[in-house]
Amino acid sequence: MIWYRRERDHPQSQIMGGGENNHNRLYLVMPAYNEAASIGQVLREWMIVLEAEGINWKIVVADSGSTDETHNILKKMCAVCPRLEILSGTGTGHGPKVAALYQYAVRCGADYIFQTDSDGQTSPEEFCRFWKLRHRYRAILGMRPVRGDGKSREWVERILCRMLYRLCCKNIYAFISLLVSVSLLWKYFEGGNLVEEYAMPFIAISLYIYLDYLIHNKIHAVRLCVCGLSFGAVCLLRPNMVSVWIVFSLAVCVRLVLTGDISRIWYFLVWFVAGFCVIVLPVVFWLAASQSFASCVCGMLFLF
Repeated sequence: MIWYRRERDHPQSQIMGGGENNHNRLYLVMPAYNEAASIGQVLREWMIVLEAEGINWKIVVADSGSTDETHNILKKMCAVCPRLEILSGTGTGHGPKVAALYQYAVRCGADYIFQTDSDGQTSPEEFCRFWKLRHRYRAILGMRPVRGDGKSREWVERILCRMLYRLCCKNIYAFISLLVSVSLLWKYFEGGNLVEEYAMPFIAISLYIYLDYLIHNKIHAVRLCVCGLSFGAVCLLRPNMVSVWIVFSLAVCVRLVLTGDISRIWYFLVWFVAGFCVIVLPVVFWLAASQSFASCVCGMLFLF
């Protein structure tokens, strides 16, 4: 949860109506992606809590990209609840949706913005504790001690990141800085709700390897294999996110040419391709055996 209190810098807006609560305009914003199983119940629970607090509220849900019944459910609820609104054209990734929701709420004159998830992992009953503190702080952040994202995300965040860190990194602060920096490049993460979580560790570790070589001239066969493996993984996950490898591979080639060490290009290339083949070839063979290779290639080309 993120609570944001806006300093008012313009005349009183009448977007949400007047009355004694006109300076307590609350926009509750939710990014959503394929939440048909829970979105209806979640919204109803929030509406009950907000009405009980007597707040001048509005709920805005960003739902671009959902492939299930989420959007239809939202449209039906909007028809009977004028305080519920769908924000479209935000991009399909979580980051762009959140940014668009905040920008929209500020443009509409919100005094307070409360961000929460649409999957029911945060309880509306906790909202009143945030609301009571609204005059004391400009922003309040809440953290869930127990997540309910499932085993796939837990595997990515806990096991894969740690494995890659132990293999190639020795400085935990550098690795954390890399992850934070890459996460700010939100343009990479417009592909959906899960692919960015899987792709980000591969992007981060490859960026670390490239920079460590370009700055400190540190490189060996294992790192080159990991870099190639990471490239292959992201090619399979989200091929429109491979610009890190394209840009930095060109930078490495330029450096080798300028330093007169052209013969090492083959060394780099062989180990990079070896890592790439380790992860890509088994998938290619499986797709060919299942007669799905052509449709997979078409889908990947569509992402570009």
